[in-house]
Amino acid sequence: MQTQQTAFLIFQSQGHYKVLLNHQELTATISGRYRHLAESTTDLPVVGDQVTGVIYDTDYFQIQGHLPRHTLIQRHNSNKQQRIQTLAANIATIFIVTSANQEFSEARLQRYLTMAWDSGATPVIVLSKTDLVSDSELTTFLDAIASVTFDSVPVITTGQTASNVAAAFKPYLTAGQWVTFVGSSGVGKSTLINQLIKEPSVLTSGIRADDGKGRHTTTNRQAYQTASGAFIVDTPGMRELA
Repeated sequence: MQTQQTAFLIFQSQGHYKVLLNHQELTATISGRYRHLAESTTDLPVVGDQVTGVIYDTDYFQIQGHLPRHTLIQRHNSNKQQRIQTLAANIATIFIVTSANQEFSEARLQRYLTMAWDSGATPVIVLSKTDLVSDSELTTFLDAIASVTFDSVPVITTGQTASNVAAAFKPYLTAGQWVTFVGSSGVGKSTLINQLIKEPSVLTSGIRADDGKGRHTTTNRQAYQTASGAFIVDTPGMRELA
């Protein structure tokens, strides 16, 4: 009889999964029973879940369920069906990244904050690309953020070549903590994650010159471990948030 074990789900993309079990990455599948009993996609595993299952064929993991979640990040797809999409589970801190350029939107920021509070996680706003604006322009952006958050949400400012990135995020990246970065494409999420994880490998792409919007760089969800033992979940860039 196979012994059931608990692992962390660290990768998810169109039905493909990977788990971390005792510091070893294993390709994973969902058992037919688990999939059959799921009443909606919310019941299926998502990155950040502690999943239960068994090892088979030496180096494969069959996911048979997941433990109760502490937090759950969801959003409505921006379509007529308004289907709920599950993004990540058990996230302690959500870094909401927005750029100090024409991408900045107070209304979008409010929607991301609502999503964060609804999930049960703690939001932190990250204003990126601040090295590309003047001091007076930076003050204008910070004032706009304060008008939305009423100074109740921490704000981190970063530039493209900021040398203090690790220090700014260190309080949130303690061993065993799970965090994620959300925001529109091209705001610098992947660049920040590259600066924080052990082995930088997240694809990045720039801002389109014509409208300040970015090119999509992430099509799956994946967790990366930092040197401190924290996990950062990278999620697809989100242009629209219902």
